[in-house]
Amino acid sequence: MDQPLEIDDQFLNIQTQSIIYWGSEQPMHYESEPTSYSILQYLLDYLTVSSQDVLVDFGCGTGRVLCFMNYQLNLVVRGVESHPTTLKLLKQNTSDYFKAHPNQPPIELYPVSAQDYLMQADETLYYFFNPFALPIFKQVVRNIEKSIEQFPRTVRLICYYPYHFKKFLETESIFEPIQEITVPTGDWTDYFIIYQNKER
Repeated sequence: MDQPLEIDDQFLNIQTQSIIYWGSEQPMHYESEPTSYSILQYLLDYLTVSSQDVLVDFGCGTGRVLCFMNYQLNLVVRGVESHPTTLKLLKQNTSDYFKAHPNQPPIELYPVSAQDYLMQADETLYYFFNPFALPIFKQVVRNIEKSIEQFPRTVRLICYYPYHFKKFLETESIFEPIQEITVPTGDWTDYFIIYQNKER
């Protein structure tokens, strides 16, 4: 029997192990830390997508989620990142990724702050790994809500370490939890919640 393919930095031809800090001048932004490959694979065991889905990673860091999801799900993915040092590594990683995997769908990069990113009508999945403080998250969610109002569609938010966002999403937004995925690490904060906009 064939062994399952192990997806990691070496296979994807990228380098994403670094944790990058914003520094005290940007207290609303948290460090850029990649989601582990084992946890991303665990998420995929529970995540259903179609070929029409488009995923956006806010605070995408050096691009691990982008490249992993692009390869594993064969989706168009978009990354939003504004940290200057991280952007250089991100651009290099996506370039190197396509050298090794040239036939994959596009990865689009947007060097803007999350709250200034303009949502697009084809976007259906938004990924958040606790990239910034609640005030910024609220602005981003409001922008997603406006986009849904302008271009009606079903949207899911994939929130990793969602503890600080739960109350806002479940009491002040159009989104409701549809799935909770507990990661088997023994850490009670280590889980995903997937939210979807309520039907009107």
